[in-house]
Amino acid sequence: MNIKQIQVHQLITKITKKDKIFHGNYTLDPYQNCSFGCIYCDSTLDDTIYVKINSLKLLKEELPHLNTGRIIVGSVHDPYQPLEKKFQLTHDILNNLSKTDYPVHILTKSATILDDLPIIKKLTDPIVTFTILGLQEKLWKTIEPNTPSPLKRLQTMKTLSGEGITTGIAIIPTLPNFPDQHFKELIQSAKQYQASYILHKPLFLQGQQKQEFLKKIKTTYPKIFQDYKILYQNSPLIPSNIEEELTTTIQKICSSVNLPTSIPKK
Repeated sequence: MNIKQIQVHQLITKITKKDKIFHGNYTLDPYQNCSFGCIYCDSTLDDTIYVKINSLKLLKEELPHLNTGRIIVGSVHDPYQPLEKKFQLTHDILNNLSKTDYPVHILTKSATILDDLPIIKKLTDPIVTFTILGLQEKLWKTIEPNTPSPLKRLQTMKTLSGEGITTGIAIIPTLPNFPDQHFKELIQSAKQYQASYILHKPLFLQGQQKQEFLKKIKTTYPKIFQDYKILYQNSPLIPSNIEEELTTTIQKICSSVNLPTSIPKK
């Protein structure tokens, strides 16, 4: 993995379409690419992580020109990946945002977020979402090889919830053709660890990312491998009937434990 410090011309991006999942109006990513190695992510194909060292400067310059709205931190690349320990870009950004009225939604897989808990508690209406695809070690090691364990993420979520932070999990991407029990165990555990919501969206596969994903799961999940070759043969999206079945499954399980499938409005 290579690390390159760069100066960028813009930090904050305006979301042009309504964000029905994360309820954001703006996004920012202090890092481009990620060392977590999740095989469903395009950034896995690039072995260089770009550190946007002028992030704080740009944030201060761009904020006065924004309308009101929620800022998503880590919309594409994890803001608490291991390099954050060294560069503290996310820390500095959140510290600055805590002095404003902009609500913030942080997306991560990392327990390192707890280092910034005092700052997060000062944010306006903070939301933190943890991506967790399943609880099985085989799945975790295959799909997200360098991330903290699913249990560690659940424990971190519970800590944040205990401090009054709105937090939940994103089963994104939601993996089709896994048994209902797979999702039941995950969602029931999320409830146990004080999640406030469950978000979900089916797996999207195309191009080189698709080839890499299928190659990685071929040995550990041979049946799923064969299924996905058919499901994603002609489109990066699963067929609409399969998506409807998957959505119904998730919604039924969430309903059974009284968890909404969207972020609750305050």
